[in-house]
Amino acid sequence: MIDETPMEDSVINEALLLMINSKRRKNIQAWVTKLATMPKLKEKVAKGLCKKGILKEEETKILLLFKSNRYPEVDPQPER
Repeated sequence: MIDETPMEDSVINEALLLMINSKRRKNIQAWVTKLATMPKLKEKVAKGLCKKGILKEEETKILLLFKSNRYPEVDPQPER
């Protein structure tokens, strides 16, 4: 029996739904590879950490044309 109760993290929820809805069983290596290719994974994880106060989002411009988001650390305690 699979517990489909949503977690607090949207990235984890998305990954779990992908696993639950899979038609075939896969080994852990296959899942890590599959989950690593989720669209905008880095941005979703960084925004989640921003909501928790661990990172902050800074928008910068490169050559005055291109926008780039950076996520510097605000609170190092959770990593320790």
